[in-house]
Amino acid sequence: MSDAIQVVDFSPFLNGTDKQATAESIFKSFKDTGFVYLVNHGLPSHEIESMFSWSKKFFSLSHEEKMLAALSVSKSYRRRGYAFPGLTKVTQHIYDDEELAKRRAIPDVKEHFAVGLEDVEPNVWFPDHVLPGFKEACLNFYWKMYDLEKSILRALAIGFNLPEDALTKVHAGPHSLLHLIHYPSVSLEALQTNEVSRIDAHSDFGSITLLIQDNVGGLEVEDPVHPGLFRPVNPIPGSIIVNSGDLLMRWSNDTIPSTIHRVRAPLNNTNSDGMVPERYSIPYDPSTIIDALPGTWSAEHPKKYEPILLRVGPMSGLPPDVWALVAQHLDPLEIASLISLNSAFLNIALDIRYRTIEWGLLNAQLTKTLARLQDPYIGKRVRKLCLRPWFLQYLFERELLFQQSAKAQQLEEAEPTWRNTFKQLSNYFYTPEASRNDPFARPPGFTEYPAPHELINSMTKAVEGMTNVTEYEFQWRDMPVNPGTLSFLSSLRAAFQANLRKLVLHTRISKFNQLLSFSNFHWLEELELHFEYDPTTDTDAIAENVDVLVHTMAPFINRLQGTLRTLTISSVADADHSPFFRTLGPLPNLRTFALRMSFNTSSPLSDPVALNSFLLRHKSFLTTLIVEPTYDKGMSEALAAWQPTSRACTSDSSWLSNLDSLTFPAIHMPDINLLLRRAPDQLRSLRLLGRFLDGPEVATVIACLSGRGSLATLSLNVKMLNSELFTLLANTLPALRSLMLVVHTPLACFLL
Repeated sequence: MSDAIQVVDFSPFLNGTDKQATAESIFKSFKDTGFVYLVNHGLPSHEIESMFSWSKKFFSLSHEEKMLAALSVSKSYRRRGYAFPGLTKVTQHIYDDEELAKRRAIPDVKEHFAVGLEDVEPNVWFPDHVLPGFKEACLNFYWKMYDLEKSILRALAIGFNLPEDALTKVHAGPHSLLHLIHYPSVSLEALQTNEVSRIDAHSDFGSITLLIQDNVGGLEVEDPVHPGLFRPVNPIPGSIIVNSGDLLMRWSNDTIPSTIHRVRAPLNNTNSDGMVPERYSIPYDPSTIIDALPGTWSAEHPKKYEPILLRVGPMSGLPPDVWALVAQHLDPLEIASLISLNSAFLNIALDIRYRTIEWGLLNAQLTKTLARLQDPYIGKRVRKLCLRPWFLQYLFERELLFQQSAKAQQLEEAEPTWRNTFKQLSNYFYTPEASRNDPFARPPGFTEYPAPHELINSMTKAVEGMTNVTEYEFQWRDMPVNPGTLSFLSSLRAAFQANLRKLVLHTRISKFNQLLSFSNFHWLEELELHFEYDPTTDTDAIAENVDVLVHTMAPFINRLQGTLRTLTISSVADADHSPFFRTLGPLPNLRTFALRMSFNTSSPLSDPVALNSFLLRHKSFLTTLIVEPTYDKGMSEALAAWQPTSRACTSDSSWLSNLDSLTFPAIHMPDINLLLRRAPDQLRSLRLLGRFLDGPEVATVIACLSGRGSLATLSLNVKMLNSELFTLLANTLPALRSLMLVVHTPLACFLL
């Protein structure tokens, strides 16, 4: 019989190259046999294998554990959950009472678990501690099968010469059931003598059934030409079997038959002890509203059946954007609890779960997440990736350590036998000191270390599916440079090229030459560059850093002049940054510039005017400016090193003209007061940092800001709080909506 069932390549329909011919082939096989094999159906083999793996994990649990998810025989919803062997029995197309009684006395040796959409009836799940991940895997696969179902229905519609969406429109949403079925190993003799059965002959009730079977076999289909004769439907690797059901027969006005089938002992597949191997299958059957299709009936060939309305949930037809609006008012944990309700909530929950991915800790969670992200269905949900791959250096060093240890072991094996025996005895009774303080102790949750190259391959595969990432943060640190890591960086660039809008890079200046060759993204709107401290820097290295800043970093940024709106420079590196700022820009789309630079005893800007020149080149564009000198030795020294640059910026402050937000150090108060008097009327946010201002200085600052009715946010460092300060603020800045005062005086000294 499997020879009569057509094998149809479904890819021409999915990719649109030959929908008509594919649809006609499916329709012909359905019309002839009620069955069709689909190959290249779009459901990846690794997802099918993963679902079979989950099925085997489920059915390998103890009976007591599986009964925690048992279907209820006392309630109306008896179709969801776990059914143990013998609980359910298929008896169909038997009309003699005695024969029916005999058949019902023969138990079906199978167990199954069923899951569906919860707006019709609730699913039955395990408690959270039993088989974690099983629920998510079932629902994920459910929606994959639903997508495939819709494609098959579109093909059938074309086969009926109907509009492509004719059948999907009347299939009232995803109201289907996904079954995991396990047929335990059973005696061949018991099957042949009808002591037990697997599934007796029956036809399916719904419109179509999608069936994925393992390689054991046992499915048989009644020959349409010779009723009562059953022929095997042998497994074809990579295929999905689709068969028609009673409702499609009714729908098509008997144009397509609902073929009777059963599961028996597979031919030539019995163990030496006479036992039939266990079998796993995954059927999926949709539900719908049934009436005879146009074109299958006429005045001469009238409808044979009345329409059937299958009851579905009242909200099943709501579009996804409505559910998205509902989700905005729910806590993420509430959304996670509703993933069974419909595909909209499942997608929203998965989007929340995988929106931001951070790879920075070497633990079991990392490997688990990597495995999930290799599924493009999950990978496409990632919007932000933060990568701190210090663990790669850790693994490479550990691998080298063991290689050296293996060589040492080979040398030891050449030593006299008595010496090796003595060492083994010593190690048995006394734990070597090196083992007690192992610098490469296994991280928590690991039963074994991942090999570095295997981990890189997993990361690369995961990244290839992250095609919707818009923000990428990478900290190079001590990541080794080798073909594996370079290939990984290349895969990042290839995957993110089209959609990346924000890039954040952390490394030493000397490494940017190499890093930027893998970070040449064309459509960046936000760029953050963090120049890290290099403890090995000498005079020559400082000169090389300046060269990298001028000839690598500045051109890289300047190439983004068509798109770049936000630029952040953060630096603790030993280098003169003045040449860098002189060669940077203009960037006509730049709206926000942030500078966080380390000022200790010496300035990283040998030319105090360099920064002001950069600001002046962008005075027509900038609306937000953040300048924060940082320090790690002492604030007074840092502010003193910053003062020449501050003076240069305040001497010509026309760069203020379009600002609506300003963060700036308060060093020399006469200069700051002059700066504030020149601030534009549209300034909405001001933050002065660095020095703690005394009462008169605070009063002067507030006086400089008087008359600016648009100022809504103010942040100051003050030496003391008192009621006069708040009165002055209230009277002078009535539009203020947000106030932050960083106080130098302990709370006990407040005078309010």
